Amino acid sequence: MNPNTDKLAIVASGGGMRCAYSVGALLALKAKFALTAPEILVGNSGSSASLCYYLAGQTEELKQIWLDELSTPRFKSWWRPWRVLDIDYLVDQVFRLRVPLDIDRLCAPRYSVAYFAVTCARSGEPLYFTHYHPELFEMLRASKAVPLVYGRRVRVNGDVYVDGSVGSSLWLDELKALAEGATRLIVLDNRDTSADGLFSWYRRRNGFPTPPEAGGDADAVARVALRYQGAHHPLDNRRAKLRETFEAGWRDVMASSALEQLLYAC
Repeated sequence: MNPNTDKLAIVASGGGMRCAYSVGALLALKAKFALTAPEILVGNSGSSASLCYYLAGQTEELKQIWLDELSTPRFKSWWRPWRVLDIDYLVDQVFRLRVPLDIDRLCAPRYSVAYFAVTCARSGEPLYFTHYHPELFEMLRASKAVPLVYGRRVRVNGDVYVDGSVGSSLWLDELKALAEGATRLIVLDNRDTSADGLFSWYRRRNGFPTPPEAGGDADAVARVALRYQGAHHPLDNRRAKLRETFEAGWRDVMASSALEQLLYAC
């Protein structure tokens, strides 16, 4: 492996509340492998802000958000059908005020770049922005703008966006990492088929294409995936379930021989 060309990427899928799995995995990557600033990070929907906190070194704050802040009715409530998931509360109160994302720390790692998917609300095309975007919080809002359960599209500088999982897929996110030069991939897969119906309906309603699913082709790939598709519904924000899924991500990374081979081989 050529150290001059080798680039490690972490790719984390969307998945709603199931993204607690990738949070546990990220904290385990830091604890076991001292991995804090890979060259490339690619996130989507529920994983986008998590990768920001991870790259900023705010892992305890990240854990607090997922286990304490997301489990409240202020964030999710079926009694608020026009906005079941209050993404505005998440961005404006949690990310900015209650557990603030440290932008200076986020931008400190000189050789790391994080990319996040959003979907153009006019064409359905997936687009990527980086953590250096001048309107980072608005783009994070856009990346999480889930159809129906959030209830609105997000306008940034004249463009209109919805959730990244509408137009992108885990495979496209892997391809994005490869296009940016990644030679080794760590893939954190939070997906669940129970969310497919919502996104499929939204694509059909708007005439958007269905994003392809396949696999990346890096020199080496280690995949860590939440087992049992029905283990955690993407909208289930009960604290006990979030903790259970978080701990599953931690355990799976700690026990992964594929990760040991990928990371120790270099």
